[in-house]
Amino acid sequence: MRIYPYVGPAAIKEKVNMATPRHEVTTADGLVKWALDAGYFSHGTPSEVFTYTVLPGHHLFIADRHSEHIACARGSPVECAGEIAFRRSKRGMVVEEASNLSTGYCPESSAWVALDLALKAAGFPGVQGFTAAFEFRYCHRCLQTCVIKDEVYECPACLQLLPAEWNYAAGAPS
Repeated sequence: MRIYPYVGPAAIKEKVNMATPRHEVTTADGLVKWALDAGYFSHGTPSEVFTYTVLPGHHLFIADRHSEHIACARGSPVECAGEIAFRRSKRGMVVEEASNLSTGYCPESSAWVALDLALKAAGFPGVQGFTAAFEFRYCHRCLQTCVIKDEVYECPACLQLLPAEWNYAAGAPS
């Protein structure tokens, strides 16, 4: 399993509040208690979207969806990062949506395995994969993070061909 370093803008990393409130999701009941105490699911809202990171060892942390992934991870490398929506149901808390959308870490869609292991360990079985999966590549010509669309591996800014393999470890800024 790949470990993803922070590859986002240094300016974000320098400005981010590493003390941003976060919660380690170890059980569904613990998630419910934390979320209600923190004011989520108020006003009859059945679902909430959070920023998440999975730290090495399959530790799932969530924070307010407006938080930076680097803050949720406390500056650490991750196994996966993105956004996740939990919904309250009669069965308890369930995962409604999950993605790997993080331009700070740019995890591959195969990073699902890490999130799946963390969710299962916390008692959230039966999630089938990302509801939205993204592939990211770094353009060494114009220094852009590129989201791959329709399997076209080309930088939209400068039209440079991009590799099929994840390429952030090979010289992308951090």
